[in-house]
Amino acid sequence: MVSIRSLFLIGCIFGAFNLALAKTYTQKTFLMPRSPGQNLAFESTSWHRLIYPAVKSEQKWHLQWGDIYQASVHGKELGKYFGIGNGSNSFIVGPEPLIGTTNDSEVYSDYIIHDYAVISDAETVHPLTGIVSFSPKQEILGDRLDVIGEFCDCCYIKASLPVVSVRNTMRMRITSQQPAQMKNGSGTVTAEYSLSDYFKGGVDVCQAMDDADLQVPLTHAKIDGGRRYTGLSDLDVQFGYKCYHTEAAHVFLNLGVTLPTSNKPKGKWLFEPLTGNGAHAGLGFGFDTGARLWEKGSSDLTLMAFANYRYLFEGTEHRTLSLKPDNFSAVMDRPVLLHYALLAQNGAAAYTPLIPAANLLTQKLAVKPGNSLDAVLDLSLKSGQFVIDLGYNLFYKDKESIKLKHGTWQDNVYGIAASDVDTSAGITLSQLVNNHLITTADFDVNAAKTPAYLTNKIFGGLGYTYTFNDKYPCLFGMGA
Repeated sequence: MVSIRSLFLIGCIFGAFNLALAKTYTQKTFLMPRSPGQNLAFESTSWHRLIYPAVKSEQKWHLQWGDIYQASVHGKELGKYFGIGNGSNSFIVGPEPLIGTTNDSEVYSDYIIHDYAVISDAETVHPLTGIVSFSPKQEILGDRLDVIGEFCDCCYIKASLPVVSVRNTMRMRITSQQPAQMKNGSGTVTAEYSLSDYFKGGVDVCQAMDDADLQVPLTHAKIDGGRRYTGLSDLDVQFGYKCYHTEAAHVFLNLGVTLPTSNKPKGKWLFEPLTGNGAHAGLGFGFDTGARLWEKGSSDLTLMAFANYRYLFEGTEHRTLSLKPDNFSAVMDRPVLLHYALLAQNGAAAYTPLIPAANLLTQKLAVKPGNSLDAVLDLSLKSGQFVIDLGYNLFYKDKESIKLKHGTWQDNVYGIAASDVDTSAGITLSQLVNNHLITTADFDVNAAKTPAYLTNKIFGGLGYTYTFNDKYPCLFGMGA
């Protein structure tokens, strides 16, 4: 007999294995979380008592409707994922130190909001400062519909389709903020912009405000409160075969297909909400097994194991790339978060504004999610009309494979604008960081790639079965 203690032990072993192999990823621009539709623990808890009746049962079709709420934890760890790689979920934005001096700046503000007048004066420093922290959180509310039906004694079809509302927020907090000041030709302050303004796409410096510091707003990889998207998750359909089925045990095998009905990434927000797997089709297989371990009167104890494997095929998404730091480190002592640096066009005429890199680095990508596995081990106790479940759920997702598709990027046109560029004059190669023109070889594609991950969870459920109108078997349940 498999005891409750054994289930917890299995979970601890897998958790320790996961930690042993864990690698810290930072400076990321994209995260593809587990799809709300891949949730065997929710799908099977308690309901299994109705959909595995005795052979030749009169009830051939079963319907489950369930409400879902889930919320992520470990916000600080997710903050490190989007952070700069300093071992923390926070970082200091401040001026590049004057020659011969040092300061605490970890990300240089000189390359985020331009201020030519300050930089050209060797006695002063950029006033734009702030301590930025990320603590991302995801919340999902939704309804899930599962249908299973038998079309012969040994074959069945099963379909699952969640409708969810996903809210993602970076929970960005900026303390000790000091804004940059825009001044016109007469020295009058025309606008003040903070780091918060930049990240939410609110910095738009026109010629009337400050012709030496022209820049357009950030339009991609933005951060501004929470973003919500409501829609369908992915439709999953299984065609199953009952290899063995008795009152005491069953072994089912299935072929499954995932049909993309969810939204696609667009790259407009750093942590954008997605209702599915990014609209990728999938194909796979699974098994569904169970064996009764103990029985007495109207009570019994059953051990069940379920698993669904899917291979998700290549599809097109828009994600934000970053830039490899190596080609800029000779000039920029700390080239991090380069997807937020300002770019200038080589040979641009006077009064051409600078452009946040993310606006141009959000490109059309061919994304192949690859393999995923959703597996459950469940110990179920039935006593009279009550069903109690306790189980372990393992979910694995392969690392993505991504490559740049033909897009709008042009090689040898843009470079990172030096901090002392005067936009009221034309741009030359010498005014670009390291005199370097960016090509696709400079793209940090890995920044937009979600790495492999393995998650573990313990779940429980309580259900009550009854018969409606002396004919229709029904169940009410809840779990966590």
